[in-house]
Amino acid sequence: MSGSPAPRVSPVVVRVLQVSAMLMFVLSILAFNDKLPFDTTADTRKILGPALFFVGFFDLGMATVLSRRAR
Repeated sequence: MSGSPAPRVSPVVVRVLQVSAMLMFVLSILAFNDKLPFDTTADTRKILGPALFFVGFFDLGMATVLSRRAR
């Protein structure tokens, strides 16, 4: 196996993932508090809030991993 270094990641990609994570966290808080700017049913909010929360953590994790690679 060759010992080629991993390709560098653009810092713009890291910043976009960080902004996306923050947006997901804000939307999940709004979904938990029934303050979304669009109408949803109670069953939808029950799924949407936790889903957005976990997607926010996923984006934040990807941003963390890629930021280490971008240095």
